[in-house]
Amino acid sequence: MDRAGPTHSAEGLLIMIVASSAAGVCRLSAVLAGLALVLVATAHASPAWAENASLYEQQDTNGPQGKVYAGAVTWSVEKEPPAAHAKPSLAVRGDIVIPERHMAVSWVLHRNTDRSLPATHTIDVMFKLPPDFPGRGIANVAGITLKPNPNDQARGTPLAGLVAKVVDGYFLFGLSALAGDARLNADLLRDGRALEILMIYGTGTRAILTFEKGASGDQAFKEALANWGK
Repeated sequence: MDRAGPTHSAEGLLIMIVASSAAGVCRLSAVLAGLALVLVATAHASPAWAENASLYEQQDTNGPQGKVYAGAVTWSVEKEPPAAHAKPSLAVRGDIVIPERHMAVSWVLHRNTDRSLPATHTIDVMFKLPPDFPGRGIANVAGITLKPNPNDQARGTPLAGLVAKVVDGYFLFGLSALAGDARLNADLLRDGRALEILMIYGTGTRAILTFEKGASGDQAFKEALANWGK
């Protein structure tokens, strides 16, 4: 389990969602099913309502050189099946495609309704890559950051929480439930204009996947945040 901002132990996150739990199996099945929808987009032009996305890959592990690949993200809001003794909830979904790299990524933000889980929200991040992907897969997700300006070249502010690799290509991020962390995360999710997934390829090369909220992302987040506040 890797740190992504200040927080405490990850045992609860791993035990309750990842390690041999029915919830983990259901979550993985749902993510796999949702990713199938993303794969269709890799074979077609981006829809008119898609927002901008880009993939930056470091070309030299010993230097700052890099290359940028253009892509797109499509935002949507999903209805979650209600948990026991819990109100129905929504999830924010971003489906990202980088055509030149044949990369498809699903990013899904859920509100956590399990009181035994030490997280306010969870984020599923799943990658679909071709067998001949030059980076040899995604070895690790080092964090998720948000920044107020999509055109700002500076690194964004990281969400506070922990990330776990569930299986190859699937990472689960738990947002810290500590009071200070929860406030920081809420502000970032509400006010951030662009999100970044910080990655390390199997070759050791670092990469950053950036995707903007835009008008459609803003609407999706506002709808979900309003639902979670009820």
